[in-house]
Amino acid sequence: MNKTERKRIFNLNRFYPIIDPAHCLNRSAVSVLEAVLLGGAKIIQLRNKSVPSNSIVAIQLAHDFRALTNRFQALLIINDSIELALACDADGVHLGQTDLGPETRSGARFEQDQNLLVGISAFTPAEALEAEALGADYLGIGPVFPTKTKDGLSAVLGLEGLKAIIKTTQLPCAAIGGINSENAKAVLAAGASHLAIITAVTAASDPQEAAEYFQNL
Repeated sequence: MNKTERKRIFNLNRFYPIIDPAHCLNRSAVSVLEAVLLGGAKIIQLRNKSVPSNSIVAIQLAHDFRALTNRFQALLIINDSIELALACDADGVHLGQTDLGPETRSGARFEQDQNLLVGISAFTPAEALEAEALGADYLGIGPVFPTKTKDGLSAVLGLEGLKAIIKTTQLPCAAIGGINSENAKAVLAAGASHLAIITAVTAASDPQEAAEYFQNL
């Protein structure tokens, strides 16, 4: 799949579930992935911060995710690691601010791997503008609300902070952080193009049902 087709699928789907093995209620991440795909999700991010991205465990899980997302014709985006994204033939990579080393900030790495969709996290308008200048294809904006999935969290944006960042960019904006069935519509009304959701899906009693709800918003 080329990047144009990847962008088309990404832009057509607002629901952007993020699956982290640490937040699957002791269920296997692959079983949760299958349930979410059965629920209609077409964009999946694999987030696996409990093991190094170059470990055998991380590589095997990424390949398992790739095989299943291929079967459902869904995009696979890998969190943090361009190398792992390339190794498992993923569709994209999502990078946090701490993942942006000198080579990435120069734009050289994006040129080298130009077929990957690239998402970059932003917590301020300045970070959003820098990400756009670097050549990001979309932004991950947040945390919007308090969340237990991010260690050392000291501040959240709220809806007004989310709106302020969205106003600075032309890129698709995936809101993340504490998004659930009670606030998802307000996040979309604030201008977010995508809902990046972790525990409201992966820790739900029925991940497929939860996925169906968010996919159909």
